[in-house]
Amino acid sequence: GARDAPERQRTLRATIEWSHDLLSESDQSLFASLAVFRGGCTLDAAEQICGADLDTLQSLVDKSLLRHNHERFWMLETIREFAREHLVASGEEDALRRLQTDLLIELADRAGMRATVGVPGKWDVDLVAPEIDNVRAVLDWAAEHDPERGLALAASLEGFWLVRERTEGASRLEPLLARTPDAEPKLRAHALRA
Repeated sequence: GARDAPERQRTLRATIEWSHDLLSESDQSLFASLAVFRGGCTLDAAEQICGADLDTLQSLVDKSLLRHNHERFWMLETIREFAREHLVASGEEDALRRLQTDLLIELADRAGMRATVGVPGKWDVDLVAPEIDNVRAVLDWAAEHDPERGLALAASLEGFWLVRERTEGASRLEPLLARTPDAEPKLRAHALRA
């Protein structure tokens, strides 16, 4: 930025930090928690995973730290990276990622993503597609922190991988299978089939 601009406007980071510092402590906490959503989220997901409420989400939208369109809340990537730094520092990322994994597995089940031998799939791929960036974020996290939970998510998306992202599905499942040789046998069998 211009050298004669106020300090808070000289760099993008300084501007984001200045806006963040104006938030209440509870708003700062929610702001950090929302960084788990790489691909944005629905109101329902924000409530279930982050304990968000509509008023606080709207407050973050009004302060330009969060965007809202087409039934989804999301952050610009530079803002999300800043929020993620605060999330990591808070020590709450693992707990939120576990909740997010459970919610994504439920979503895959609602979308009928599990293939059934001899039964044509009735997969609602469009239900899963808006969440694929969140799936990727969770699988990246799970590979290091909770491979068995990641394996459960990757296997639950069998139909999505088959229809939309065959190569990615295999590239996600193979390392998780390698890291979980002692996984529950039914889960492992499902993942191997997928």
